[in-house]
Amino acid sequence: MDSMFRILDASLNRATEGLRTIEDTARMTLEDSVAAEVFKAMRHDLQSASAVLPRDRLLAARDAAGDVGTAIETAGERVRSSEGQIVAAAASRTAQALRVIEEHIKRIDPDAAASVQSIRYRLYDAARNVELATGKLDRRQRLQAARIYALIDGLSDPDGEPDRLRRHVLNLIDAGVDVIQLRDHTLTDRQLFTVAEVLVDIMRDRSTLLIINDRADVAAAVGADGVHVGQDELPASAVRAVIGHDRLIGLSTHDAEQVRQADGDACVDYLGYGPIFPSTTKAFQSHLGTSSIASVHQLTEKPIFVIGGINATNHDQIVNAGGRRVALSGCVRPESDWQSALQTIRSTLDASTH
Repeated sequence: MDSMFRILDASLNRATEGLRTIEDTARMTLEDSVAAEVFKAMRHDLQSASAVLPRDRLLAARDAAGDVGTAIETAGERVRSSEGQIVAAAASRTAQALRVIEEHIKRIDPDAAASVQSIRYRLYDAARNVELATGKLDRRQRLQAARIYALIDGLSDPDGEPDRLRRHVLNLIDAGVDVIQLRDHTLTDRQLFTVAEVLVDIMRDRSTLLIINDRADVAAAVGADGVHVGQDELPASAVRAVIGHDRLIGLSTHDAEQVRQADGDACVDYLGYGPIFPSTTKAFQSHLGTSSIASVHQLTEKPIFVIGGINATNHDQIVNAGGRRVALSGCVRPESDWQSALQTIRSTLDASTH
C-alpha cells in the first residue's frame, strides 16, 4: 500500500506541474484567458478528486531522493526549441500521470477515478488547441525574425551521393538561413513528397522554417511550416482551407497593386517581391530593379522578401534601397560559392539593422 501512495504522490505532482505549465503558456504567452481558465479548472478538479487520498500518507510515502527514475533521462528531454514543444511535452507527461492516478485511485474510490478520467479526456482537446496556437505564434515569430530565405530544388544526385540534399540543407541552416523553400517542378508527386519528408525531419528540432512551393497538399501531408503560391496559383484562402490556420502562406507579388491586395488578405502571412534582377533559376520577361523597394515596404507591415537574381555582388543595392529581407536561389546552390555569398549577405543585412 505504501508503494501505491508513493506512485500516486509522484503522479499527482507530475500532473499538476504539467497542467500549470500549459496554463501559464496560455495565460502569459498566448494571453488567452479562456484557455488558461480551462487548465486552472483542471488543476482544481484534480485537487478535488485527490482529496480522498490522506495527505499524511502521500507525504510519508514521498521519497524523491531515493527514486531511481530520476536518474533515467533521454537526450530529447533536455531540448525544447519552441513553445509548441514545451506544451506538447507537458501534455504528454500530464496525460500519462493522469492515467496512472486513475488506475491506482480505483482501489480507494471509483468515483474519484471517474473524475480523473474525465480530466484526462478534457486534456486531450484543450492541450491540442494550445499547442496549435503556440505553433501558429511560434511560426509567425520566427517569420518576423527571418532575414534570409533560400529556395532549393530536390538536389538530384548525379554523383552517387545519397545524402547530398541532407548535407546541403544542414549546411545552409548552420550558415544562418532562416527559411527554406522547396521548389522543384521536375519532381513527381511521390518524389516531391519524399524530399519534403526529408526536409521536415531535418528541421524538426531547428528554428528554420520549411515552405513548400505551390503544393498545399504536400505541405499539409508532411507537416511543413507553410506554402508559397504565385499570382496564378491557388488563392491564399483556398490554401488556408487545406493547411489550416497555424501554418504560413507566402504570396509572390510583382507590383505595388499586388502588394496592396496582399496586405488586405488576412490569409497571407508574408510576401515575395520581385524579380529585381535577372535570375539564373527562373526566367521573367522584365525585372523591377530596386527603385520601388522602399515604396512597397510602406504599403504593408507583412514581411517582404525581395527576390530575383540577388547574390553577393548586388545584394547591397537591395539593402541600400530599403530591403530588409532577401530570398536567394542561384547563389545558394551547392555547386556555387554559397558559403562566401551567405556570409557576405548576412553581414550586410545584420549591419543594416543596427
